[in-house]
Amino acid sequence: RGQLVGGDVDGGVGGGVVGGGPGRRVRVAWKFKVECLVAGSFAECARAFGSQVSCCPFPGQQLGSRNVVFTNGRPNGGEGSCERGLALGLSPRLDRRHLRPDELCDVLAEGARFETDPVARAALLARIGEIRMESQGDLSAAAGAFREALDSTPDDPDLMAALEPIEERSEDWSTLQEVLLRRLGATEGAEQIPVLFRLAKNAEVRLSDLDQAVGFLHQVLPIDETNETAFAELERILRANERWYDLVDVLGKHADVEARAGRQETELALRVAIADVWEQNLESTDSAAEALEKVIEVAPNHVGALLSLARIHEAAERWEEATGMLERAAGAVSSGGQAAEIHFRTAQIRKAQGATGDELDAIYIKALEADQTHKPSL
Repeated sequence: RGQLVGGDVDGGVGGGVVGGGPGRRVRVAWKFKVECLVAGSFAECARAFGSQVSCCPFPGQQLGSRNVVFTNGRPNGGEGSCERGLALGLSPRLDRRHLRPDELCDVLAEGARFETDPVARAALLARIGEIRMESQGDLSAAAGAFREALDSTPDDPDLMAALEPIEERSEDWSTLQEVLLRRLGATEGAEQIPVLFRLAKNAEVRLSDLDQAVGFLHQVLPIDETNETAFAELERILRANERWYDLVDVLGKHADVEARAGRQETELALRVAIADVWEQNLESTDSAAEALEKVIEVAPNHVGALLSLARIHEAAERWEEATGMLERAAGAVSSGGQAAEIHFRTAQIRKAQGATGDELDAIYIKALEADQTHKPSL
């Protein structure tokens, strides 16, 4: 581990003070560089050297008789000096056994102050954050240590990952958003997607910032245009907050993606949903009819589109057009609740046109033949 040799009192070299007895002290120099000399107490150190030892790990600083003794480095400091050796040479076992958490954090902070290597400095500060979190449960101090570590290595994903749950437990949602944004900037491509979802959730649920949430979800789509979760979340948020024009836009983009993927059934269902928004929420039957006509051009017997068009014509009392759409829908569906509903709606149109009771009964019977439990027809 190295040896101590007597040195001139005026030699000006650092590292420790060795006393040959009460009242007798001489300054010593290190014979050669030592990685790290540790002793649980001065008594243990004294047994190692046959003398009584006191040590100031840092210039002008006496930490007390319980401290681990560190002797490391060259005369008068320099690379590999006491400060760095003290902080980096500490083993986890000695951390817990010989120093109280506050003392250990002070030692590590002093090491970080002298450290010039950004990565090593960040490691020391991260260790402080771990101690503050695990041993003391001090969320604020832990967060401060990790943030300071990030100042040294701004793109360190491990530091960001460690800081994120601390900010979440502290319920400091604005700061959490800043941490997540740093993580987003430190990643690329598909690795950004889970971060974007966390940013969107924090913005929506904790910060009540819907524009931010929607913006982050939109950023997922250029990375993965088929991401169903992003589309579902966008549609949910926009529908819940009655942002109908934005919803129409998102549904249209989703339908285009499904069309490019060759999933016609899903594409057409989305285009029918667009028409429903135009009709029911924006009260624009012309835009709704236009959207539905596009569906029928692709799939002439699409039942959902035919029924929606029939409903639009019914509302405008265009009975012939409504009946024609229902008849086409009936030809595509032969049984079940949907067929029964088609017959029932046909009867309602015929009733508005002045049909007799016998004519209406015949249509209701067709509805019940399709579905015996259809309550409106019963």
